[in-house]
Amino acid sequence: MLTRPMQLSVCGTSSINLSPGISNLVAEPTNVPFSISSIALYPKGTFNAFPGPTPVSPNRTLAVESWGADSRSVSIGAGAQSYFEIHENFNPGWKATLNGMPLQSVTLDGWQQGFVVPSGQGGVISLTYVPNYLYRLGIVAGALAALALVIAAILALLGRLDQGKNHERVFGRPDPPRVIWLLGISVVLFLVGGPMVLAVPLLALLARRYVNSDILPRISFVTMVLAGIGAAVDLGLNAASGLGSFGFISQGLALIALAGALLPQRSQLNKDEDNKLVLGKISNESST
Repeated sequence: MLTRPMQLSVCGTSSINLSPGISNLVAEPTNVPFSISSIALYPKGTFNAFPGPTPVSPNRTLAVESWGADSRSVSIGAGAQSYFEIHENFNPGWKATLNGMPLQSVTLDGWQQGFVVPSGQGGVISLTYVPNYLYRLGIVAGALAALALVIAAILALLGRLDQGKNHERVFGRPDPPRVIWLLGISVVLFLVGGPMVLAVPLLALLARRYVNSDILPRISFVTMVLAGIGAAVDLGLNAASGLGSFGFISQGLALIALAGALLPQRSQLNKDEDNKLVLGKISNESST
């Protein structure tokens, strides 16, 4: 049985009596594909005494103007303070405004989405799912980052072809990561992992310090193996839980592995070319 510690908070001046030792709250498994994220506890026999949502005034009309997946509009008439209740799971990503004024979001009945509508004149309630706009912005930024990586790869290829024609190479000089390549990887990691973007400059410094070694592939391999071990030990409930394989440690290790795999490093081809040129130089010096 999967067990996790839970945080308990008491509302107002209420109190709760627990037996000494560890108290277990068990949720029986069902066929419904949902996981429990929060639970409201009430004293036995007093559940019906708790006030429910404030009913809508009979004089307060409500009409749906538009209803989409991430944008909705509802007109409401004048009346007393009330709840605008939506029969969907509460999601903090939804934001609502009444005639441009932000409305306070609340959880109704322990799970439903709701907003407090103040008394007074009515108007238009506009609902917007904010994360969807951030998701679209992320797609655009990711596409621009991918384009930057393609351009960087083309420029790097053209530069190597030009070096091959002129045979002008500085022996023993490292090939530092391209700036545009680093910027592209940084944008991708920032959109995916936020603060994990700090791993990019650290890995770039390691690549410059140990230019003749395969340190980046080794780092990627080790961190990916550790992330896999973490996922095998604890899969986690879901992506929103932030636990197990969805936790900061496992996700951070996976992102470090991704950054190490994407960062450019001196290729084996360049090393072979340098070796051939060095051997040719030594051979010429020996013959003279």
